[in-house]
Amino acid sequence: MLIQVMDNLYSDPSNVYIARIDILYLARDKTLGTDISDRIANARKKALDDWKVMLKHLKGKP
Repeated sequence: MLIQVMDNLYSDPSNVYIARIDILYLARDKTLGTDISDRIANARKKALDDWKVMLKHLKGKP
């Protein structure tokens, strides 16, 4: 069941860069009936921030 919820969360293009461990916990909580809307927004922001940091490092700008 958890895998299906994770797949469903990843089917949204806004979620594709969210780390698997974060999606796992979000899927667990969604399965338990918890409102995850605030946490998924935070996970998306974190994923974007992590992506920006990685790009800086790839360009040689620590």
